Amino acid sequence: MRTLELALSLLAVLSAQDDGFGTVLGLTAHEFDPATGAQPALTPWVGKLNQQALNGACPRNGEVLAIVNDVTKSVRASGNYRDATDFGNRVHIGVARRVNSQEDPDFKAEILLDPMGGKANPYKPGNVRLDLLENVRATQTVCVYDHKTGIAEISMARAMQLAASATRNYPYLKRIIIIQVKPQT
Repeated sequence: MRTLELALSLLAVLSAQDDGFGTVLGLTAHEFDPATGAQPALTPWVGKLNQQALNGACPRNGEVLAIVNDVTKSVRASGNYRDATDFGNRVHIGVARRVNSQEDPDFKAEILLDPMGGKANPYKPGNVRLDLLENVRATQTVCVYDHKTGIAEISMARAMQLAASATRNYPYLKRIIIIQVKPQT
């Protein structure tokens, strides 16, 4: 129990430093290594990626940012939302419709993963929902995009949860990239 408390304390300190996802507009990416963790739940953080490394690992990141920007602009222009939460929900729905209409099994939005690697049941609590997933089979990389429309940002704890779920559900992985997407509009 003491080890867990120390680990959480360290996570809190690291999350508060500049190595966190931050509130920058656009894309902020971190890599997690599924191979070095003794257990998938302990998938370790490797570090922050620059734009060139992100382009090499997740080739559709520019497309994702363009979709998020376009949908955000459209929802904002419509004025058809009650509050910040409703605005964010409408952006998530619009992005999911746009991505899922492509019918690409390696590029999906709003998907559920069972945290233990089994078949996700939407009626069972505890599933992990991914905003958008890009599966780059050629390099055995999964890119998980988490879009944020307000001041909130992805925490390192949430990023670790996403990475651990991806490890369990895509056991062949060599790389996991977690990307926070902030609209630039």
